[in-house]
Amino acid sequence: MSTKPRGRLVHRKTALFGVNREYADALEHTLTRAQRERDSTRTALTHATAWSERLPAAVQTLARLAAGDLDEHDPGSTLANAILTLIGEDLLAAVEISQGDPAGALQRDTTFNENARPIATTVQLGDCAVTCTWQPAANAGRDTAELVESLCAAVACSLAAVTTARSKRDVVTQLADERALRRHQALRDHTARAAALVRVTVDEQSAVAHRELYGRLAWSAALADTAIALERIAHANGGQAYHLADRDFRLLVDADNAEQARDQAERALADQDPLIFQVTQVDQ
Repeated sequence: MSTKPRGRLVHRKTALFGVNREYADALEHTLTRAQRERDSTRTALTHATAWSERLPAAVQTLARLAAGDLDEHDPGSTLANAILTLIGEDLLAAVEISQGDPAGALQRDTTFNENARPIATTVQLGDCAVTCTWQPAANAGRDTAELVESLCAAVACSLAAVTTARSKRDVVTQLADERALRRHQALRDHTARAAALVRVTVDEQSAVAHRELYGRLAWSAALADTAIALERIAHANGGQAYHLADRDFRLLVDADNAEQARDQAERALADQDPLIFQVTQVDQ
């Protein structure tokens, strides 16, 4: 009587641990992946709290870039530091930024290792590219990588916009045009950064007299000197200078500095005889 139950028990064990082994392996793999995704999501949520505190500074940096208020020679370093500061060096090991022709479609890509952890994130718009190298031990998954991709996309688009704007600057003064002014006004409105406009115009009769007396080349040189002075004043007051027409300039500055910028412009342009400049603060 004891032999039959023992035989049935052995048969059931064989069925349980033999036939169902593949199912058990698959279940273990699924549970491991779910745990890894849970840990990644938890990491993203933990960082999100810190990111929300550091985000305003990063947005401000992007706004400064779009307004042309970054180092003309190397804005990439400033933006790379902004990304590292926002995301954190516990996740990112390095950020590299390159500028160039922005023609092309926006491309986003993140490569992952065998443990589904990100290795590198690259976002490219033409020759404007942002590449992030992740820390080898970064406990991050696809959700965190997507957040980083979105930030890199914003940076790439900002670089492209600045590159395009600079290519369309006035040949003589190298100042941005009216389209750039409108775009930067809209950006300031979007970021709730109060701004004011200062208008600088050259009196028409004095301009005619200057060209007749000194010639066209000297007139271009005078415009270039004016642009240098206005750009320096605009930057000192939180903004940028623009060349709208032959004799018409604008300074987009922080609202609190509008009166100061106007006074500085008047003093800077007072000695350019025989040119007569009119400097006024205007409503946007």
